[in-house]
Amino acid sequence: MNDPALSLEGVEHRYGVRGPRWSVASLRLAPGQCATLTGPSGSGKTTLLELMSGIQSPQRGRIAVGRAAWSELPPAERQALRLRRCGLVFQGFELFAALTVLDNILLPARLLGLPLVPARARALELAERIGLAALTQRKPAQLSHGERQRVAFCRALLHQPAVLFADEPSANLDRVHTQGLVGMLQEHVEAGGALVLVSHDEALLEPWHGAALAWHMADFVHAQEASV
Repeated sequence: MNDPALSLEGVEHRYGVRGPRWSVASLRLAPGQCATLTGPSGSGKTTLLELMSGIQSPQRGRIAVGRAAWSELPPAERQALRLRRCGLVFQGFELFAALTVLDNILLPARLLGLPLVPARARALELAERIGLAALTQRKPAQLSHGERQRVAFCRALLHQPAVLFADEPSANLDRVHTQGLVGMLQEHVEAGGALVLVSHDEALLEPWHGAALAWHMADFVHAQEASV
């Protein structure tokens, strides 16, 4: 049996100081599989993504990417694993202001020591496919929010991560660019990558109906606290 791309076992966590307490008995995401994570604002979706990607640690339980559990690694190895195995698209974009669009996209390749010639070719291909071809020499301050979001998306896909975590990746995009993003996400999954997708955008979620695991935060909230 192949190892899951992502697994959670016996995870418990409280979102915020007075937020809901939720638990995950067991979740597994296989290579080449997508899971959509939905729930109302404030239910802890972004926090759960940060736990899955090792940015935060759960109060209890084990979360692993492949065979490597975040809690069993020292900080430097956690960071290296996240860089090597994960792609992150969070709502803050996290672009470097001093770098051009192209250099922001290329950042994972430089940090991982990947050959730059093929990495640059892939970066340019990703940029072209999502409407950034004419913007590769601009700095983030010269971009709209939607353009910055697309840069962050390309950067996350550059090194073909084992698990892609995407938090509202179409929040600032029009329908045309959302459809382009859907196609690139589908190709990632078809190539064997795992995907955890958080979104309220039905245009982004609809193509995954019936083809993805459906995770909802309400399934994890403790029943006695759900109405608090």
